[in-house]
Amino acid sequence: MRVEKVNNAFQAAFKINQYEVKNQEANFIFELIFREPFDLNKILLFNNQRNKEIHLKKTERWYKLHILKPKFDTFYVILEDITKAKNKIAELENNKKRYKVLLEAIPDMFFVIGKDGIYEDFVIKESDLFKVEDANIVGSSIFDVGFPPNMAQKIKQCIHNCLKNNSLETIEYSLKTHHGTYIFEMRLAKLNARSVISVARDITRRKNAEFNLDKARKKAEESDKLKSAFLTNLSHEIRTPLNIITNFTRMLNDGDLGNSERTELSDAISQNGTQLLNMINNTIHLSKIETDSVDMSISFCKINPLMRDLYNHFKALIPDGRNIIMNMDMQVPNPSFGFNTDSRLLKEALYILVDNAIKYTLKGEINFRYEMMRNEEVKFIISDTGIGIPEDEIENIFSRFYRIKNEINEITSGSGIGLPIAQHYITLLGGELQIKTATDKGTTFWFSLPFREGEGYLRVVS
Repeated sequence: MRVEKVNNAFQAAFKINQYEVKNQEANFIFELIFREPFDLNKILLFNNQRNKEIHLKKTERWYKLHILKPKFDTFYVILEDITKAKNKIAELENNKKRYKVLLEAIPDMFFVIGKDGIYEDFVIKESDLFKVEDANIVGSSIFDVGFPPNMAQKIKQCIHNCLKNNSLETIEYSLKTHHGTYIFEMRLAKLNARSVISVARDITRRKNAEFNLDKARKKAEESDKLKSAFLTNLSHEIRTPLNIITNFTRMLNDGDLGNSERTELSDAISQNGTQLLNMINNTIHLSKIETDSVDMSISFCKINPLMRDLYNHFKALIPDGRNIIMNMDMQVPNPSFGFNTDSRLLKEALYILVDNAIKYTLKGEINFRYEMMRNEEVKFIISDTGIGIPEDEIENIFSRFYRIKNEINEITSGSGIGLPIAQHYITLLGGELQIKTATDKGTTFWFSLPFREGEGYLRVVS
């Protein structure tokens, strides 16, 4: 294993002459020129690789050894200095790492996509939203990574537009992840003659905010229209009962009126006064709801006296010309039966529901009652045999200021805010107002409230 000959490039590179190396041991010469231990024998005799890269730490140089064996007892060793190439590669790698760090600091995903739709590189910031590796993306097609076929085709067309026109293309798309569906905005720009860079940004929050803002805007516009209609009608609704009260009061001063006429006028004055008072009260309730200033006072409420007061109040208000029977059922006869709630809000909600039942029932029955549910809830039910509500109007009845067009509303006044108020109060009390109705077959409203700190009802304890 001795050196027979070196060429001029070898002599110039290592500052050594031909006569100095001839017949010297190869290991000795290589350790001399490399300035560090080097086992050439091992590489030549025991290594089947014919190309090997070596790094010299002391001189910070890289060489590539090409080994040829033209004869049984002869080796040709060609040393290729690849230091510049290695340094350039290292520099490029460092630049790539640096740019990747910079890109990872931006909350966007970056992809390099070829003109054929194949992913060539990508940068995704570490997050719980995506768990992907190079092997899952690089080399895959836009048709294989989860896009619907029509979306993938659209992306490919945008890639071609970018490369052909040097334009900026934008696409919005949704993507399902293990955390739910997210919305992204993809922007594509030409990177070179055969590929584009794609920047994908999560715009889910922005889109949700825009959707909610648009929804709130439409709701506000609708509310403004309804309020405008309400205010337009309010003067008429107030003026009508006031005129009746004023004119009928003046007529009572007529000495020629008989007792029956006086009674009829008095009843009309009383009914219109009650109607006017209800309208004012509902307007005050609505104002408190909209300003979020409804005061709640939770205390023990006896249910049976509350039900009795409502029955006595509305029994006297049923018009004489209507053939209506009002029934009340108190399931628990114990006078002390009750539970913790806001009695004022509960009474207001029941008042509105019973008042509606009387208003929209021309004949038949009105029933309001309560019953215990599994010793845990008290269910209140108000039913009537009135004109009912069309199926396509059920969703509208809880909208503020909305009045259904029917035979009764055409001849009576109202603000369209009673049911929304009742619904809001019942929600505050921990219940949910529900309805079952059919045209000309009556309406049933019901809701259940928690039996908190209840008394006067036997509960089984096991």
